[in-house]
Amino acid sequence: MQHLHPITEAAFWGQPYFGKVPASIYWKIGDQGMLARNFHMHPLLVDPATVPDSYFGRKQMATIDDDLLLSMGCGVDDIHIVTDSDSVLLFELSDETKLTGLTNRKKFATREDVVRWARKWTNPLHRKLVQHTVVFRGGELEPRTFAEVCAEADNLIKMVLDKVGKPTVRTLLSSFERTTRHFVRKHLRLQTMGGRAGK
Repeated sequence: MQHLHPITEAAFWGQPYFGKVPASIYWKIGDQGMLARNFHMHPLLVDPATVPDSYFGRKQMATIDDDLLLSMGCGVDDIHIVTDSDSVLLFELSDETKLTGLTNRKKFATREDVVRWARKWTNPLHRKLVQHTVVFRGGELEPRTFAEVCAEADNLIKMVLDKVGKPTVRTLLSSFERTTRHFVRKHLRLQTMGGRAGK
């Protein structure tokens, strides 16, 4: 795989300048190809009639690989996921100066880095999508190497999803705070209504 963009290079697990946005994580399969696990998959074909009007009416638009499919009510079983470059292969040609999400600070990514990012920036659909293995072929894949890379990717993603699914102290406190605010507002609203009814 030659001539990869710097953003793509920064998404390879185990490289020393791993990007700050692990929406996609890549592994090299020897010299024959690469394997990808993607939280954010880019929709290629959708029925525009099924996109709710509210999606386009928002003040802050997200990228379509963020929450478009979720807003359409899609589950993972409603989506055909292309997992092999022999089926579909598309290229994005970005200027080499486009460096979104990159860092010039030498730092190997850790599993905890991915967990922290995934807790904040993924939804339930993303966490289903990342369980699919996507293969980019640049030649004939050596079966043993391919199996080893798949196992490494599986182990990482399983650990990340296990940890993302478990509440942290911060999320528990945040949930408690939201619940408390809800009951306080409801109590004040009932008090206000009761005061009006008594006048």
